[in-house]
Amino acid sequence: MRGRAGRAAQRPDARREWRLAVYEWTPPARAVQPEPVKAMPARLGRWRLAGSATGLWPGDRRFTLTVTSGKTLAVEQICTGDLAGRLRVTYRVDGRPGKVVCGVWRTRPFPMAMTEFHGLREGERVTVTGTVDLIGQAPNRPVRWRVGVYGK
Repeated sequence: MRGRAGRAAQRPDARREWRLAVYEWTPPARAVQPEPVKAMPARLGRWRLAGSATGLWPGDRRFTLTVTSGKTLAVEQICTGDLAGRLRVTYRVDGRPGKVVCGVWRTRPFPMAMTEFHGLREGERVTVTGTVDLIGQAPNRPVRWRVGVYGK
């Protein structure tokens, strides 16, 4: 095999030393209780809290909130627990779908990541329904969650 300028091209040596490690993770024997989830702020800028629901996954997997809308509603969520960042919240606001992975709020400021829903009729009652589910397995790793609906 010839390379540039007529020199023999060197073949890479397929024999290389490498290391492999295998780890085993054993889930805890008892559920590890997550810390309490903080309350949703009553106001976030121009947004006002219209309602909230809370639960402990895996026992609490569904929520329903009925709120009086402004012209715009927004959904916000926060969670605590070892696997809080893997909790997925799927919801419908007045029939319109939304889906997010839960935020974790450890320190100020609030980790605002609202999903907004525009074009609602002000003063109308709107139902927000949803489910919470974990991505992957979580033996004995519950997650506390809170969903807030804000209006303006």
